[in-house]
Amino acid sequence: MNRSLLKNKDFSLLMAATFISTVGTIVQNTALSLYVLDTTQSSVKFASVLVLSSLPQLILGPFCGVISDWVDRKKFMVILNMISAMVIIVPTILLFNNKITLSVIYAIVITLGFIMAFYSPTSAGVIRIIVKDKNLSDAYAINSFVDSIEYMIAPMIGAIVYSLFGLKIIFLLNGLSFILAAILQFKIHIPLKKETIDKLSLKKFNSDFIQGITYIFNNKNLWYLAVTIMLFNFFSAPLFSVGTGYIAKLQFKVSNEQFSLIETIGVIASFMGPVLYAFTKNKISLQKLFQLSIFISAILILLISLISTNFLNNLFGSYVLYLILFFIISLVEGPLNIAIMTLIQNSIDIEYIGRSNGIITTMFIGLVPLGQLFYGMLFDYMYIAIPYVISAIAYTALIMFYRRKCMLLRKYNIE
Repeated sequence: MNRSLLKNKDFSLLMAATFISTVGTIVQNTALSLYVLDTTQSSVKFASVLVLSSLPQLILGPFCGVISDWVDRKKFMVILNMISAMVIIVPTILLFNNKITLSVIYAIVITLGFIMAFYSPTSAGVIRIIVKDKNLSDAYAINSFVDSIEYMIAPMIGAIVYSLFGLKIIFLLNGLSFILAAILQFKIHIPLKKETIDKLSLKKFNSDFIQGITYIFNNKNLWYLAVTIMLFNFFSAPLFSVGTGYIAKLQFKVSNEQFSLIETIGVIASFMGPVLYAFTKNKISLQKLFQLSIFISAILILLISLISTNFLNNLFGSYVLYLILFFIISLVEGPLNIAIMTLIQNSIDIEYIGRSNGIITTMFIGLVPLGQLFYGMLFDYMYIAIPYVISAIAYTALIMFYRRKCMLLRKYNIE
């Protein structure tokens, strides 16, 4: 653990604010899933809530990133958190004695989605600004560790509080979490922009947006890295979001308790991922760590394709092997994500950090819905091992593509 980071007041406040608001949001999302399913008995309506919450960020992210490069980041994050709190608290108080309808939930979720579209590119580059370059990878390791804690405790808290007190109390608690996060963020010192408001216009917005796209494309290190990760997400995220339930429930015939153990194993592994990174950071460069992590994942996925065929003729034995492989993949994902975040942020100049993060984040998540549809069809209509083999081949091809591009950039001294 880098002690100098823990002594960095701004970084500590940022981590505390992020932890509080994220836990509140995950608690709310857990409660929403239970409430919508309890009320409507419809998984489609629940899925529509998730889609509506993510659409604004997917569509507006690149444009909102331009605005985040214009503003005082600290004040903007504080204002957005306070608005988020009001969006949740005000309708909850007004409807406290009445039932919260699905239309109200849609309105809240969509509004929060719009706010998040502005908030994400603004906050994404803050660590890069307040932490020295030499400590950046350690900062993202700590951030990843904090994320793991959030996802470990928040769903359990959400289920318990929802069962005891209901959805309205959850909304109020999440609103308060946004207020507390805003108070902590107000104490953070983030260097101000030199840009003044009188220089801003629609013409400048268009100019800055085009500059952001041009900057990413001309920054070849950043461009090839972003394209590699975008395609990696297409072949990896759906493989587990769609494939885990399919292989566990339909192929291995596991119980609900055994299925929940897979999720638990994944959370424990993600909790240990930053610890693994701490042991490797002085032994291997971030570039090599990025490539090696994906290559190891490709090998493990090939092994999953083998056990998915039940060659052991023992469903429980295949399930146990899947647990082990899933744990290792989730463990490797920790150092991989830290390497990705550090490499991306180190490749971006501070003045372009908002618009670049907005565009890149959209690139990273944009293909995931298509990947989920693609893998859903693969698992439905093809032999169960095929999707895993396709992903393993794609992982390997992506690493070969990225290595070749890096070699060419070094050969011709291109940045």
